[in-house]
Amino acid sequence: MAFVVITSQNTTQTVYDTDIFTLMPGSTLTAPGDAIDFDGVTFTEATVNILGTVVAGDIGVDAFTSLPAIGAANNITVRIGAEGAIFARDFALKFEDGDNIKVLNEGTMHSDRGGIYIDTESTNVRLENHGTISGNTSAGIRADGDDNYILNTGTITGTGSTAADGAVVSRNAILDNSGILSSRDGLTVFFGSGDNVFNNSGTVFGDVAYQNGADKLVNLGGGIVTGQVYTGDGTDTIINTGQISGGVVLGTDTDTYDAFGAGLTIGIVSGGDGNDTLASSDQAEHLSGGANDDKLVGRGGDDTLDGGTGADMIFAGTGNDSVIGGSENDTVRGGDGDDTVFGGSGDDDIFANAGDDNLLGEAGNDFILGGTGNDYIEGGADNDTLNGNADDDTLFGGDGNDLLVGQDGSDVLEGGDNNDTLDGGDGDDILEGGDGNDILRGRAGEDDLAGGLGRDYLTGGEGADNFVFRSIAGTVAGANRDQIMDFEQGVDTIVIAGLSPGVFEFRGTAAFAPSGNPEIRLNETATGSTIVQIDNNGDGTIDAEIRVGGVTGLTADDFVL
Repeated sequence: MAFVVITSQNTTQTVYDTDIFTLMPGSTLTAPGDAIDFDGVTFTEATVNILGTVVAGDIGVDAFTSLPAIGAANNITVRIGAEGAIFARDFALKFEDGDNIKVLNEGTMHSDRGGIYIDTESTNVRLENHGTISGNTSAGIRADGDDNYILNTGTITGTGSTAADGAVVSRNAILDNSGILSSRDGLTVFFGSGDNVFNNSGTVFGDVAYQNGADKLVNLGGGIVTGQVYTGDGTDTIINTGQISGGVVLGTDTDTYDAFGAGLTIGIVSGGDGNDTLASSDQAEHLSGGANDDKLVGRGGDDTLDGGTGADMIFAGTGNDSVIGGSENDTVRGGDGDDTVFGGSGDDDIFANAGDDNLLGEAGNDFILGGTGNDYIEGGADNDTLNGNADDDTLFGGDGNDLLVGQDGSDVLEGGDNNDTLDGGDGDDILEGGDGNDILRGRAGEDDLAGGLGRDYLTGGEGADNFVFRSIAGTVAGANRDQIMDFEQGVDTIVIAGLSPGVFEFRGTAAFAPSGNPEIRLNETATGSTIVQIDNNGDGTIDAEIRVGGVTGLTADDFVL
């Protein structure tokens, strides 16, 4: 073992096996080529301490050579003290074929090309930077070898006017950053092949990108990425409790984005290809599943959750969330808060929770179940099943043969087009059949039932119900007349006032008197039912009919005329 201590020199210095080499504070080592060279043998151990200044090659951005400041070797420890500095035209440190190398920088390292370069043949390199490392055209750090570890509490940057990266890392590397990583025009952090891990509690000015492999980014509380995060091939994981100011674009495989607490991605988190899992934090985030079958979890905050293509599972969580199911058959579960859900195309299952929600099935045969709160539920196209569940809900079937169930609360049910079934459930409900041959059941409570167009069947159920007729076209004469199935005299009411601008004259079982005034008369059948015949213009002809099943002896008091 030799202790080599030098002051200012202007020739290349050679370090031999087991040497401890020290450039003293205030000294300058200058050389036109390599400032420090390692003897070409296998090193068992050697240490280089740079406490002064090393200058390799002519400094200047207008000329480049391939002259590293310190050459390659195995089992080397390089320390740059707080007052130490390395300046070079090619790389400040370059390891072309070295293993088990340790670099500790507390000073300044700068090169017209790149700060530190670790070749693909160099493995198990540990780099700790507590100072400043910069490269002008390549990268502050480029680590291409296997199983390297980089710890940064200082600053690593690509400073040039061209696309200089901050740090380029590959092949199962670990990068721990609590300092500053930056670049001018290039990627701030780029991970190449292998399964790489990036733990960030510092600041990354710019973008982070992964190429392939099972990569991981842990953006800890206090960690900031000002740009985008891109992942490539491989199963990648992003855990975010810090802030990503841009978006996250996941790659082609099954990837995970998981945010917690105050973690926030301000841009869109895009799943890309693969069956991805995306989960937001307690903040408002925008998650987009992209292609294939994804799982999206809203957690807290007012989130936007877009399943994209594929059969997705979406959990809205707390907050007032906006959910888009996308194409194919999705499952959406709302949480607390006032959520808005668009099912998209496909046969979707949508389950609300607490809050006043807007639930729209859109295309497909959808099943939608409201939760607690006053929900608006719309089936959209095709044959849907809608259930308001608790509280006072509004249900609209839209196109298709729909089933609408109000359940608890005072609900409004409108069937829309085609042949619908409406069931009010408990509470004082309003049922509007719309177009088509509809079945309306009020159930318990004081309900209003209006069949609309088509041959409709109206059952009031328990309570004082109103059977409402608003247009002549809604209850034609003959076999397609509307049917009241359970009229209870003295309790229920038949409302026909809207069928004519004037007040109807009640004729009982007598014939029409054609007086020019609107009239109604009763035709009691042998089977114990009554056909209510309506002349809405007083010309003595039947314009509309209503069958009241199982009841005779109706009086004017049973009507609103």
